Amino acid sequence: MAYVPIPKDLKKVKTKVAFNLTKRQLIGFTIAGLIGIP
Repeated sequence: MAYVPIPKDLKKVKTKVAFNLTKRQLIGFTIAGLIGIP
């Protein structure tokens, strides 16, 4: 897994989101985020 610096607030949100998504959705969301941020 690639580690990207994330603000602490966003990390808390990401943890909350992780409980509401399936692993597949979370992986897709992470990839979309990595592509969308840069």
